[in-house]
Amino acid sequence: MSDHNSGMFEMGDAEALTGKSLDGIETIGFLGEGATAGVYRARMPGMAEDIALKVLRPNAAADPHIVSRFMTEARALSELRHPNIMHTYKYGTCGKYHYIAMDLVEGKELFQVLDEREALPVRVALEIAAAVAEGLAYGHERGILHRDIKPENIMVELE
Repeated sequence: MSDHNSGMFEMGDAEALTGKSLDGIETIGFLGEGATAGVYRARMPGMAEDIALKVLRPNAAADPHIVSRFMTEARALSELRHPNIMHTYKYGTCGKYHYIAMDLVEGKELFQVLDEREALPVRVALEIAAAVAEGLAYGHERGILHRDIKPENIMVELE
């Protein structure tokens, strides 16, 4: 998630969840937000590494259609096992919060990478394109259509 969409959580909501627990998942810090959800660095019992916790924003959670779409996305993601797709560990509802617990990618959005450079080396651009295509093909073979492929939704791991 990135700063270019900041301000979408209602005042205090993002900070209010930091340090709290949702179904045993402890939020450590706020990472950023997208159109309907915020993402936190979190810890899940029994896991050595931190995870990402995607939480539906309160105003989005007030719309049953958005909640339904969010939970459908969570169910679909939980069935996918591919190296180019973030693994979903758990999803659910805790009080007024709907969440998805998934892999934390230590990296940047492709949008940020492109914004910081004039151009990517051809080899790197082709590697990213191939990885995205492989992940999409895997999902498509299982009847899942992404619908929002853009540089802001592609994470590039730092090496």
